[in-house]
Amino acid sequence: MDSKIDSEVVGLVAGMIAKDNVLKPAERMFLNRAMARLHLAVHDVDDVRPICDSAEAVARFRELPPEVKGSTLELLIEAAIVDGEVAEEERSLLVDIAGAMGVDRQAIEATLARRLAAR
Repeated sequence: MDSKIDSEVVGLVAGMIAKDNVLKPAERMFLNRAMARLHLAVHDVDDVRPICDSAEAVARFRELPPEVKGSTLELLIEAAIVDGEVAEEERSLLVDIAGAMGVDRQAIEATLARRLAAR
């Protein structure tokens, strides 16, 4: 990926984490790991602009290259469950973004339930 795409993905992940207005240590660590995975400097985490608005997040997600969307959705699922619970705001954002890929709410709910149970 290029740095612009990486920044967009990190903005989406940060938006998922920030959606419930609570930043837990596990979420901060996850964001740092996601940034490192995308080869972004972790010290730049304070410069990340979370994309929390559902309409904007969906629009940004749709603009991503097709080959990046699956891994981005996976990162968003991980971000939603990293603290061991999924707030309704996170769930709603995830359903909206997944819908842009043609993934329905039931599939997302099943994935979330399975992932949370496996923790």
